[in-house]
Amino acid sequence: MWLRPDSLRASGSMALVDSRANTSAGGGWMLTLRDDGAVQASFYGTGSTLVLKSDSDLLTSEGRYQHLVMSLDADGSGSGTATFFVNGRQWGDPVGYTGASGYVEPDDVPFRIGHQRTDGSTGIQPFHGEISGFALYAKALDQGEVLERFQLGVPEPATGIMALFGAVFLLARWRKTRKV
Repeated sequence: MWLRPDSLRASGSMALVDSRANTSAGGGWMLTLRDDGAVQASFYGTGSTLVLKSDSDLLTSEGRYQHLVMSLDADGSGSGTATFFVNGRQWGDPVGYTGASGYVEPDDVPFRIGHQRTDGSTGIQPFHGEISGFALYAKALDQGEVLERFQLGVPEPATGIMALFGAVFLLARWRKTRKV
């Protein structure tokens, strides 16, 4: 995903992606940008939470797009590694984890990009800036795949396409009303 944070030192963590259930049963996951510049992934299971955190100052540029990837390589038994990448390069050593076997992926939970679920339970504020090109893959990406996606550059925002569509629609409507 591409991020352009307005500020890296917000008072508190900012939500990047939230896919947690709005029920007491829990389940799901959340990705946040912490106030120390680290990126944190939290996975919620039945009675437990697995937290994976990058080194601090993972993102270093305010007002400029940066490409962020967290690649999870799980072995199926609740253990694995998480590797963080910034701008196509691996950041730090992979983070090993265990105990993720209770993790639950809830059904029909929406992705909230740039904000969290609305119950306000975590005190995490919305992301201040722009997020573009979020993608979720069914496999862990390796260094070459991450670099390839980085080299594609920042995707054009959907708002530009919508503005063009709106302008064409208004022009067509104006022409139609002029003929009458």
